[in-house]
Amino acid sequence: MITGKILKEKKKFKNLSETVKFVAKIAEDKKAGYIKIIEVGPRLVITDYFILISVSNIRLSSRIAEEIGQSLKKYGLYPLSVNGKNEGNWILMDYDEFVVHIFTDEYMQYYDLERLWRDAKVLLPRAGKKKEKTTDKKAGNAADDKQPVEENSE
Repeated sequence: MITGKILKEKKKFKNLSETVKFVAKIAEDKKAGYIKIIEVGPRLVITDYFILISVSNIRLSSRIAEEIGQSLKKYGLYPLSVNGKNEGNWILMDYDEFVVHIFTDEYMQYYDLERLWRDAKVLLPRAGKKKEKTTDKKAGNAADDKQPVEENSE
């Protein structure tokens, strides 16, 4: 008689593209304000994709990072390193083949990683919309305008 637990086979993703889209979906479900997947592999040796996520506050960035980590563990995926979790303004989760960048809106605008990778292929142009602060000329107040995100045609 055999006793003990029956080991369940780990779930697997079909490919890397499916994996990074899964991460983006987690961020979208947790109310991230802006999400973009950039294919950097052809130009960067250390990873294939950047997943850029922008959120309104540090509690939300920490919560999204925690949810991504827990969800990917179910698929047997663990980060090589996680940086910035204590501060929460920029959390970097390195999964080797992809890197998740979770920024507060302020840090996303300041570091502007999209500008550095503007020529890279975009896998997922948006799951939310990027917020850019502009000045309301009538009232003279700063307002959050939602600007469409451009998609590379490659």
